[in-house]
Amino acid sequence: AVERLANCRLVAAAPELLEALRVTTDALAAYCATHTRRARAACCGIVLDSRAAIAKASGAQSKASEQA
Repeated sequence: AVERLANCRLVAAAPELLEALRVTTDALAAYCATHTRRARAACCGIVLDSRAAIAKASGAQSKASEQA
């Protein structure tokens, strides 16, 4: 029952969480673009992972695989 309630809360918060991830990812990408190579390298993996999660959550990954 506790896990079910937690899952319901997560589903309810999903749209806000996705938007927050989009905004944060864009801000991090902009920050990294203006800093040293070392900072860009550190950020690159995080930005790529975040964008992959966004694509998965928004269905973009599914659409791409359906077209292939």
